[in-house]
Amino acid sequence: MRNSPQVQSPTSEGTASSHDTSDARLDKAERWRCNFTLVFHPSGDVYFFWLLTVVLGILYNFWTIIFRVAFFIREQKYVIPFMVMDYGFDFIFFLDIIVQFRTGYFLEGKIVTDSLQLAKRYVKSVGFRLDCVSILPLDLLFLVLGPRPTLRFGRLVKAHRISLFFDRVEIYSGRPKLFNLLKLIHYLFLIIHWVACLYFLLSYLEGFGADKWVHPKLMGQWKEVGPQYLYSLFRSLVSMTTVGTGKQVSPQTTLCLTFCIFTYLCGVLIFATIVGNAADMIVDLRRHREIYHRKLDGMKQYIAANQLPMDLQRRVIQWFDFAWTYKKDMSEEELFQQLNDNFRAEIAIHVNLDTLKKVKMFEHCDPSFLRELVLKLKPVLCSPGDHVCRQDEIGREMYIVNQGS
Repeated sequence: MRNSPQVQSPTSEGTASSHDTSDARLDKAERWRCNFTLVFHPSGDVYFFWLLTVVLGILYNFWTIIFRVAFFIREQKYVIPFMVMDYGFDFIFFLDIIVQFRTGYFLEGKIVTDSLQLAKRYVKSVGFRLDCVSILPLDLLFLVLGPRPTLRFGRLVKAHRISLFFDRVEIYSGRPKLFNLLKLIHYLFLIIHWVACLYFLLSYLEGFGADKWVHPKLMGQWKEVGPQYLYSLFRSLVSMTTVGTGKQVSPQTTLCLTFCIFTYLCGVLIFATIVGNAADMIVDLRRHREIYHRKLDGMKQYIAANQLPMDLQRRVIQWFDFAWTYKKDMSEEELFQQLNDNFRAEIAIHVNLDTLKKVKMFEHCDPSFLRELVLKLKPVLCSPGDHVCRQDEIGREMYIVNQGS
């Protein structure tokens, strides 16, 4: 059958070109919109440092509010510096709500950046309600009641953001167990600080100098805030560590007894947690050495059972020592078995591609060929003095010296 020629009319051509032009404009507009739409990546560095800023404000409130309530209960001091810091972090908390409206999240492996979906998800979350409570302008009552730090206790509900920040740090930190230990130590000092402030408040309610257990009367050296806080901190440490000092001084009222029982229980639980975490960290530090010694002991048993020559025994033990010294005893198959093929390929290319390019016979090879070849390489560790190959042997493998000579 004879095919008829296809003729293109000017009208159809003009229509096609106009469609192409409109599509190009739409694509350009879409790219412009995407480029200028600000959405924070939940695992990005910018979002991490923003979380750090918010956490600093949260910790500031946890450390200062109870201190100002307790030790400035009779007379508020340093009002202006505290107000500057307070309203500065309040503004950061307000900005944090806006940032969370523009923070993406992962859904089925893809990051969601649609503004409406981000807003719906955040508004329906418990964090949104807590964030709104944390910025309620109760400070306006200062105009009627005067400076009252107790009105700022609502800022403490912002603490839910700390868990997210700590989770990010644990994931990307090189020493997560050490970070957990430092985190627990910080919690310990913060609780001791709160107990010291509550002790001073309790002494205020019971009456300063009412008995030997409460804070002495605010006379002489005890007129200043510094000595007051140090004495309260001392009493807090005595209660939290349950060690006492010399002759034990018991509280005389029901409220003081309840306070002591609560602090004793908190001290026991917190110190048990810290000791357990420290033990886990020490075990983790020793884990690699124990694995190495287990492998070495197994090899020694094999050598003894098969009565290998002394020279061969020495070289085998020397190889184990060399592998431990240079941290080369890890099996890549075991280490990367959880990763997918794409990650394995990227890591292998990053580690071995430069080494492969140094070989003269591969200098002018196609890059795609080198990438395929680099995936076939397997690391081999040789201790000093080992023979990699001997002259006149049939070559069945190819070796490339990466380190050493």
